[in-house]
Amino acid sequence: MKFTKKEKWVVAGLLAIPTLVTLLLGYPRYESFYATGDIVPIQDLGIDGNVYFTYIEGGVTNNNLEKFLVQMEYFGNDRPVRFQPMTPAEREWEEEEMGDVYKEVVISNALEASGYSEEIDSSQDEKYSRILDQAAEYHGDSFGLMVAIGLVEEETGIDFSQGGKYKIAGTGTMEFDGTVGSIDGIKEKLLTAEEHGVTHFLLPKDEEVYSLYYEGESNQKEAEQYKLTVNPNMKIVPVETLDEALEYLSNLP
Repeated sequence: MKFTKKEKWVVAGLLAIPTLVTLLLGYPRYESFYATGDIVPIQDLGIDGNVYFTYIEGGVTNNNLEKFLVQMEYFGNDRPVRFQPMTPAEREWEEEEMGDVYKEVVISNALEASGYSEEIDSSQDEKYSRILDQAAEYHGDSFGLMVAIGLVEEETGIDFSQGGKYKIAGTGTMEFDGTVGSIDGIKEKLLTAEEHGVTHFLLPKDEEVYSLYYEGESNQKEAEQYKLTVNPNMKIVPVETLDEALEYLSNLP
């Protein structure tokens, strides 16, 4: 059977389509993605406190196919998902699974900054192991601030929620000196907190230092924009240190 020249071009074109689609879907696209999640009681980490940390869904796509599948998954659940291109440094951080390393560091920092049983070293070690074990399912280190606040509640017997009068949640890493560090996905964390009836949401006060370490807008700036566009019912509270957070919570009416 002989083909005309035109038919040969048609056949060649049809045969090329699967190859082009495969190349297009497999084309590298390194992006992180974020979607709303849930608020988690600090008690789920084995801490006798009354605050929450905010946990959102997210991950990384390596090519167009993975991005398409993520879009379809969240579209099917009628939930928005936000994609953000990754810098080379962020890709390396993710590939080396540094999130788990920083989680270990931030738990240690939270214990130190909160002064948890500082007179008994073994108590800190035991608590560290217990929290780390309970936190295994949560990726990253953005719960550091709330871990520290929960530890203060446990040590002092203070209930910042005042018996459930307030629903307090937040996000932010915890440095050794008690400084609250910046995190990713602040928009989704704010929305998650709002959806779950949080009354007071704590986050990093990082406007002055964010650009020294990261690109884009600071957590504090994004939170200000959120207040303007969403007009949330909850109180959004930027804090620079653990002490500043504790002072604010201690003075709730």
